[in-house]
Amino acid sequence: MGQAAMQEIATIPGMQVLRGMFANIINSPIQRFAIALDQVAQKKA
Repeated sequence: MGQAAMQEIATIPGMQVLRGMFANIINSPIQRFAIALDQVAQKKA
């Protein structure tokens, strides 16, 4: 394993940061969908 590969491994964020990033990726489309539904409801009201 070369120095470049070891450097890449060393710069991987911690597990808690990775979990937060994953949760943000999953939550983003859901949040946009909820906002769109709210805007439709406001137009109909």
